Amino acid sequence: MANEPNSEIMHQKTLEDFVTSEYSSFETYSNIWKNETKIYLDFPNKKDKNQCLNNNLKLINQELNWVEKNKDKIEELLIENDCLELAENWASNAHLLECAEEECYVMEDGQKVFFPITTDDFFNSLYIETISIKFDKCNETPLLELILLCNPDYFAEHCLIVDIGKNKSLKFYGIHG
Repeated sequence: MANEPNSEIMHQKTLEDFVTSEYSSFETYSNIWKNETKIYLDFPNKKDKNQCLNNNLKLINQELNWVEKNKDKIEELLIENDCLELAENWASNAHLLECAEEECYVMEDGQKVFFPITTDDFFNSLYIETISIKFDKCNETPLLELILLCNPDYFAEHCLIVDIGKNKSLKFYGIHG
């Protein structure tokens, strides 16, 4: 079963995968939810950031695997926070295609969106553009921030933000852009 703790390891980043970043301590890419995702890793209060990366590499991989395996929990959070309705509200401000048999809008990216947007369509559109992993101390569970986008772009170049706490508590921070 995919959600079991000892199931197949999906993400196995090595030290060589991380490069120094001008925005955080390190950055890399990983394929999460079938999409290339930018990952920022930050050890803001540490002088020896390379040692912190080395000490926490296993934990970083565990966190990435948790995000990969728990898309359903993140989707549930977005539904609980009315993001499907929010997607329809934003999308209905796009150009209405009058010649279509069904209610259809053309998004800014040129893609057509038919109404009502189904839960499956919404979930299938979601992808993580960026994950920020922040350690306040070198050897502790980090905080994660997910920047989510949709394809088609229901939210007109705006993103959804979800934080994952140290105990895997999820919090939706709204739409930004």
